Amino acid sequence: MIDRPTDNQDRPKWYAHGDKKEQLFVDKVCPWANIVGVTLHPQKVAGDPTYIDLLDNGREVDLKWRSEPFFLAGELYGIDPQRCLSFNVKDWRRYNSHYPQWAGLWAVLDWRERWSREISQHLFEVRPMIGVYWVYRQTLEDLISRDRLPIHRYKERRDDKRNAKDSYLVDCGLYAVPQREEFV
Repeated sequence: MIDRPTDNQDRPKWYAHGDKKEQLFVDKVCPWANIVGVTLHPQKVAGDPTYIDLLDNGREVDLKWRSEPFFLAGELYGIDPQRCLSFNVKDWRRYNSHYPQWAGLWAVLDWRERWSREISQHLFEVRPMIGVYWVYRQTLEDLISRDRLPIHRYKERRDDKRNAKDSYLVDCGLYAVPQREEFV
């Protein structure tokens, strides 16, 4: 298990954390989920923490690894936190402007323990599981163009000049291709 940074606003620590997760994805998760042909992107290996993460059989793809459920997705947007993936709106814009041929996202939802949270007198629970999903870029483009993906705006980041201010929320149960999902 790789320890997560404790400060959500400390971007350099999150970059280092992401590097470790990307290596773990290639070395351990891909074999476990029967994914072949995925490597770290050479530009990431060369030291650019903002470069798209991976090559999947030569196609540029990104990795999103979540270790803590986004419970507000259930309360505010009607998305089951069990399979909710958040990813930054600014990442979406960057992928499209810098990587015109990027293919999609690998998503890992890694809930190591049972989580629960009460929000507005409603209890949301997430069972322990690891889920690996493929999200096609074309699917995201279609959903975003039709305003079908909710955008969550982070209150604590309104005046933040460095960190993303908002994220798209993807229901992996509806819009992703499950590669492997195992409840533990």
